Amino acid sequence: IVYTWDVPDMPNGYGLTGNSADGTTTTLTLTLQQCGENVAWNYDASSKTLTISGTGAMDDYSSADDQPWSNDIESLVINKDVTSIGSFAFSGCTNLKSVTYEAGSTLEIIGASAFAGCSSLTSINIPAGVTSIEGSAFADCTALESVTYAAGTQLETIGESAFAACSSLASVIIPVGVTSIGASAFENCASLTSVTAYPQTPPTLGNDAFKNINEDVAFTVRNEDYETADGWSVWASKMTILDPSQFLPYIDADGNEAFCTNATKITSDCMSYGGTDEEDDLWYYVDGTVEISNYIQFQDFSGSTNIILCNGASLKVNYLVANNAINIYRQGGDKPGKFTTTGSNNGGYGLCADNGDL
Repeated sequence: IVYTWDVPDMPNGYGLTGNSADGTTTTLTLTLQQCGENVAWNYDASSKTLTISGTGAMDDYSSADDQPWSNDIESLVINKDVTSIGSFAFSGCTNLKSVTYEAGSTLEIIGASAFAGCSSLTSINIPAGVTSIEGSAFADCTALESVTYAAGTQLETIGESAFAACSSLASVIIPVGVTSIGASAFENCASLTSVTAYPQTPPTLGNDAFKNINEDVAFTVRNEDYETADGWSVWASKMTILDPSQFLPYIDADGNEAFCTNATKITSDCMSYGGTDEEDDLWYYVDGTVEISNYIQFQDFSGSTNIILCNGASLKVNYLVANNAINIYRQGGDKPGKFTTTGSNNGGYGLCADNGDL
C-alpha cells in the first residue's frame, strides 16, 4: 500500500522514506506493509510503537511466529477504521505495555489468542463496538489487572479461555449484552475477588469457566435467576443481587433501552454535585419527587451531565448550572417522569428541551 501526501497534509508518527522537490512543494511518499486486504502496519523503532491503520479486518495468523512485526513492541495504536484484530496478531509480545484505540473505533472482533502471553500488559479497554472476544484472546496475560468496557458496549460473546491464567486480574465485569461465556474463560485467575454480571438473562456458562479462582470471590448478579442457572448455581452462596439504583435502564436518544451504572442520587438537600477533570460523562438519578427552590450545579469538566428520572420521578428546580450539555432521560414503561424549571438555565438539553413530561 502506498500513500502520498503534500507536506501540509502529512500525517504524524510515520518514518517517511524518499522525497522529490520541484522547488516550491515537496511530496513525501510512505509505503506501509500490509496486514490485511486494506490494513497496513508501521513500526517506529525509536518509540517501539506499532501502528495499525487502514480499513477493515486484519489478517489472521496461525501462530506468533507468523507475525510480520517484531515482538519488541511496547505500545500499540489501532486506528478507528480497523474492524478486527487477527488471531495471534500480538501473541507473545511480552514487552507490550499499552494498547490505544483511536477515538471512534469501529472494532468488532478481537481474534483468538490475539494478545495471549502479553505478560507486560496491565490494563485493557474494550471499544464499544466489539461484539466478540474470541478464544484465548488474553490468556496468560499474567500482569493484566483491569479490563474495562467503553460506554455503550455491545459485547455478546466471551470465548473459551479468553482470560484464562490472567493471574493478576482482580475483578471481572460481564456487560449487559453478553449471552455466552466459553469454557475456562476465567480459569486460573487466582487473584480474582469479584465478578459482576449485568445481563438480565444469565449467560450460558461453559465448563470450568471460573475454575481455580479465589474461593472467597464475591458474585454480584442482576437478579435471582443466576442462583439456579446452569453453571452459575455453584456460586449461589457467594451471590448478592445488584442494587437497582446502581444499575439503571433508560431510553436513549434513539428510543432504545440503555443502561447506566454507578449513578449518584439527586436529593433536595444537596445543590452541588462534583466530578473531576478526568471523568467523561457524569450520571445522576432522581427517585420519587425532588424539589429544589434554588439551583443545582454540576461540575462536568469534560463530558455531559446525564439525569435519569426513575419510574415516573419528578424533578423541579429553579435552574441548572453545568459546563456542558445536560441530558435528561426517562425510563421505559407508562410512567414518563416530569422535569420542571422555573428560571434560566446554563447548559444545553438532550431529551428535555422543554419543561413537562418526558
